[in-house]
Amino acid sequence: MITSLVAWKVLALATSQEAPNPQEEETPRDFLSAEMPGIAGMPTTLTLQHFVFPMAEPKTSPKHLWKFPFVTAGFVKTSKEGENFSPRFRVFAQSRRVPDPPLMHDDVAQWSTRMFLRLWDYNFARLRIDHSERFRRGVDVYLCFAGDAGGEHLFDVDTFDTDASGNPKRVNTIYIYQVHRIAAPIQLSREIAHEYGHAILPAIGPYEGPEDWANGEVGERLYLQWLRDDLVAGKLSTDDMVHTDVAALDEYLAKNVHPMVVSMGTKGPNRELLGGKSKESFYEYVALTTYVGQILPSRVFGRSLMLTGSQKAMDYEQAIRDAVAEVPSLEITVPAVLKGKSIYLPVGEKAKLSGAKVLSRSNGWAKVQPSAAKIKVTQPES
Repeated sequence: MITSLVAWKVLALATSQEAPNPQEEETPRDFLSAEMPGIAGMPTTLTLQHFVFPMAEPKTSPKHLWKFPFVTAGFVKTSKEGENFSPRFRVFAQSRRVPDPPLMHDDVAQWSTRMFLRLWDYNFARLRIDHSERFRRGVDVYLCFAGDAGGEHLFDVDTFDTDASGNPKRVNTIYIYQVHRIAAPIQLSREIAHEYGHAILPAIGPYEGPEDWANGEVGERLYLQWLRDDLVAGKLSTDDMVHTDVAALDEYLAKNVHPMVVSMGTKGPNRELLGGKSKESFYEYVALTTYVGQILPSRVFGRSLMLTGSQKAMDYEQAIRDAVAEVPSLEITVPAVLKGKSIYLPVGEKAKLSGAKVLSRSNGWAKVQPSAAKIKVTQPES
C-alpha cells in the first residue's frame, strides 16, 4: 500500500512518472489511502490517495479559474510497469467532509476517484484502452460547486500546470458541476461514467444533437452495465460506484439500455441513419455500440473501437465486422432481454454458427434464431 506523502506534494507527484515512496513515515491524519486489486481480468493494482487537509496552494481550474484546495489522486500498477505506480487521475475538490478521527468515508471526492479507477480498469483489461500519452496518461477531474448542473468534458491547455520549461500542459479534463446538490448516487455515477466516456472512448460525430459527440452516452451505458453485473456477481461493492445500489442500476438499465439492445438486436443497424448527423442518427450509433458491447467478447469489442479510424459511425459499423473477422472463432452472448427472439449478428457472409439457425445474411450481418445462450462463430479458413 502507498503510505504517506505531505499534502502539498501530491500535485507534482500526480503529474510525474515517479512512484510513491512506500518508505516514508505514515501520517494518517493528513493522508488516507486505499488499495484495491483490479477485477477485470489482468493483474492490476488500483490505489487512491485522499488528502484530508487543503494544499498549501489551491489548484486553479483552466476553465472558469475557480480554486480547488483539495485533491485526491488515483494511481495504477500493472504487470507492464512492474512495481511502479503510475498516475491516472487527479480529482480536485472545493471542500472536504472531515470526520474526527479522519476515516475513508463521507467525502464525494474519494468515492468518485474510486469509481474512476474501476472504469479505468475496465478500459485497460477488457478493451485494451489506456489514457492518451498526449496528456501524460492523466485525467483531471474538478468537483465544482457552481456551474449548470451536469458534467462537461474538455481537452484543454492548463496555464496553471507547466512542464520543466514553463510551458502550459495539455490536459484531459472533466468538470462535474453543482456536485453538492446531487441528490442520488445514481446521478453521480451516471455523470462519472458519461464524462469518462467522453474523455477516453473514441469520439463519433459531430452530431446536431443531443450532443456533439456520442462517446459519453456510450460510456454511460457500457460502464453502468458492467458495474451492475460485477456488483451482482459479488466482485464489487457499492463503494466502487459512489454507493449506487443494484435497484437503481436496474432501473437505469431497464430505461436506457434494454430498449436499445432489443431494438438493435431485432432490427439490425440502419445504415441510412448511421450515415446522418441528426438526433436519431446519434442514438442509432449509441444503440449499435451498446448492443455490440453486450454480445461480443470484450477484447473483440475493444478491437472494433480501435479499428474505426475515423469519427464516422458508418466506419464503426465496418470496424465491428472487421474485428469479428480477425478472430478464427469466438462466442457471442445472447442478452437475456433477447431470449426467444431472432436477432442480427455481425458475423460476415460465410461464418459457421453453432447454437443458432441462420435465417438470412446481408451486408455482413446474419439474422439468426438462437437455440443457446452462447453462439459459437467460426470463420472459414482463408
